[in-house]
Amino acid sequence: MVLFTLQFLVAVTTPVEAAPRTPKITSIELNLDEGTMIITGRYFAWGDKFRGKVLLHLAETGPMTLNVDSYAKLQLTDGVPVRLDQLQVSGIPQNIDEFSGVHLLEVRRRYREQVDGVSVVRYKTGTSLVTIGSEGSVGPEGEKGEKGEQGEQGEQGPAGLNGVGISSAGITKNGDLILTLSDGTEINAGSVRNSSSAGSR
Repeated sequence: MVLFTLQFLVAVTTPVEAAPRTPKITSIELNLDEGTMIITGRYFAWGDKFRGKVLLHLAETGPMTLNVDSYAKLQLTDGVPVRLDQLQVSGIPQNIDEFSGVHLLEVRRRYREQVDGVSVVRYKTGTSLVTIGSEGSVGPEGEKGEKGEQGEQGEQGPAGLNGVGISSAGITKNGDLILTLSDGTEINAGSVRNSSSAGSR
């Protein structure tokens, strides 16, 4: 009788679906003239469709939600050894040059989870830094190339660029994550929450 009861319980128990993997951003391509962005990475989709949102945290402003125009899964090739997802987003403001600097980009993947018999919306969030606007100061010029067989001198090497990185990070008493960049710019990344917290901001 005990064996029968155990077998019955196993038969009617619904398996709990594991939460999806956290999105991973591998590259970002900006088109500031058209206000669009192509984001490439992994684990963006839930099934065959992107369900979630893309947020851009401009320095010294709150987060803005970008429109997801299309989702595609790149085919495996020699140049793409792993299957990657690609999002085409729009909605970048035309005055984005006024916010030149390094900003935080989020890709939030939405999914549902059963909690005490109730379906709850949760998110997995992947982040990356985006540089917009003016570039850093120009570095020293490259060395000239050696003379060729015809006695001609090689072309001038390209000038280097100085990068911008994160120098410090801290959390305010209100729970906001503040990133300080090496050029002195501060980014308010918004309220810090667990990546699997219910709902959205």
